[in-house]
Amino acid sequence: VEHIVKELKSGRSFFKNDKNAVVHFSLGKRSFDEAKLKENIRAFLKALSSSKPPASKGKFIRKVTISSTMGVGICVNADDILR
Repeated sequence: VEHIVKELKSGRSFFKNDKNAVVHFSLGKRSFDEAKLKENIRAFLKALSSSKPPASKGKFIRKVTISSTMGVGICVNADDILR
């Protein structure tokens, strides 16, 4: 348990996908400023893009939607974020 707590405090993040190939990821906390949130989503999308299987064809990330825990989703362009 101590090992997991240290990893979480150092910035380790978890993400999961569901049966519809939707990836869920905690982007940050309400206390984070805009720059930190942008950094987090950019790092996540780069990591997700780099994990694309070589045999996978077509566009790997089709759509990105950001929302609060119980809020309405806002669509953003992943290509703009990765630039």
